[in-house]
Amino acid sequence: MISFRKLKIIILQILFVYTLILLPSHILFVYRLFNHNFIFYKGNPKSNYPAYSDNQFSDEIYKELFLMARKQKYSGYKSFLVWKPVAQKLKHINVGGEYNTRFSIGENLNNSLWFFGGSTMWGYGTYDEATIPSLYYKITGKEVFNFAEIAWNSRQSLNQMISLFGDGHKPNKIIFFDGVNDIYHGCRIENKNIPVHSREKLIASLINTQDKFLLKSVIEPYQLIYNKLFANQSISSSYDCNTNLRKSEKIAEHLVNNWYSAYLISRQSNIKFYAVLQPTIYTSGSNYEYFSEKDKITVENMKSNFDAVYPIIKNKIELKCKYDKSFCDSFIDATEFINKNDKLFLDECHLNKEGNEVLVEKLISRINLIESQ
Repeated sequence: MISFRKLKIIILQILFVYTLILLPSHILFVYRLFNHNFIFYKGNPKSNYPAYSDNQFSDEIYKELFLMARKQKYSGYKSFLVWKPVAQKLKHINVGGEYNTRFSIGENLNNSLWFFGGSTMWGYGTYDEATIPSLYYKITGKEVFNFAEIAWNSRQSLNQMISLFGDGHKPNKIIFFDGVNDIYHGCRIENKNIPVHSREKLIASLINTQDKFLLKSVIEPYQLIYNKLFANQSISSSYDCNTNLRKSEKIAEHLVNNWYSAYLISRQSNIKFYAVLQPTIYTSGSNYEYFSEKDKITVENMKSNFDAVYPIIKNKIELKCKYDKSFCDSFIDATEFINKNDKLFLDECHLNKEGNEVLVEKLISRINLIESQ
């Protein structure tokens, strides 16, 4: 029979092991459960930027973006596209339909202008009627469809376009609006193989740790503590295109190749295609003194990476132009479409309504010029 003293020692040892090994993972699980279901919107500094004339209205938009983020992190898994958002019906942001796309005024799936891109084209920071596709319809009266998605790169847009053609749909014109996401995700220092999308590391870790779930759950809290205390949190050190010329070349090569593939598919179906290199706060030279400190740091630390890749993209386009003039006519350099004196940027790439209006007007003008020649 075990004595009381030995029983006490055993219980203390069990408690010690539990506290050291299992308790941190249980605390982390409860925290994440609480954080996902019970943390409420506390505001977003962007809503107070002078880029918005009505801060209460802009705050409503960011609250809806927060609600979207809390609902399956914007998305569910989708073959070949990796993710698509779940349906949303909110006051300012609505996502739904056959392909769970952002609503646009003047929306029509067939015989319309299809827009592809990332969150700038999707309309991050704006309401449905102020996105680029909606404004295009307002100005031209020509029907549109917004296939852009948050964080998508050009390869995902190409895959979506191929699926749409496979489903039997057909537009009368296509615009790919890219640059930022191919750089933002491709330039991350842990991404050694290009092309890559923003969730490759997450998906790979989930697949590789399925049979090691218990071990991962035990180790993860300590990894998080270590990263918080000792890991370098500098954004600039997380990206390496400014020092890795080979990676910069590959990102540019894949982006241009994706555009060219989309162009060839479109041309085969007698559909006009345009590849648009999107403007950024770096290419416009806009002042960003009104940004939050966090956004300022991001802008300053990412500048050298964009400065490294954007010129290479333009060089790759010039090389394509040497043997395919019609593709050259399909390229639109929109990097200087935004005036540096206007407070239109919400961060390094997203625009307010007025910024989208400026971009759309210049885009229409450039397209009209190309098609009149």
